[in-house]
This record gives sequence, structure tokens and C-alpha cells, in this order.
Amino acid sequence: MANLIDIPELHAILPVELTPDSGKPISGSIEVRLRPDAASSPFFFQLGSAEEDKLTPLDQVYPVMRKRPGATVLLETVRSATPTAT
Repeated sequence: MANLIDIPELHAILPVELTPDSGKPISGSIEVRLRPDAASSPFFFQLGSAEEDKLTPLDQVYPVMRKRPGATVLLETVRSATPTAT
């Protein structure tokens, strides 16, 4: 992740904006929840809102500045509504 910001060809196609801190993962037991848009994703469409509690906490996430136009955020951390790259 840390080097993607330095590769313009790859950075241009990512669905999120990176910062220099994006290469430093936030570690720990990080609880995540589904965003409302996740229901339309083929990966998450089978999960209902009652099943959100079944999501396993992540070991680490990579912070990003923001999502790019047209990108859909499927998961967010419970602590903040900031999109993360997992």
C-alpha cells in the first residue's frame, strides 16, 4: 500500500484516494459493519441487517483519505465512518 501512491498508473485506478499514512496499517481487533450499499453487492447481498453482527473483526485496516466518485463503500469501521482498504 505504501508504494501505490508513488505509481501513478496504479494509483489512478484505485477506488480510493491514498495519503502517505495509507501505507501504515491500523492494527487490532477492528469491528466493521456493512454499509447500506453493500446489499447490492454480489458478495454481500445474502446478508441481511440482522446478520451484521456475524461479521468477523479484522486484524488490520489501511486508512484512506476518501472514496473516489463512482466507488461504492461496502464496509466501514464501527469506530469511524471513514472508508478503509482491506
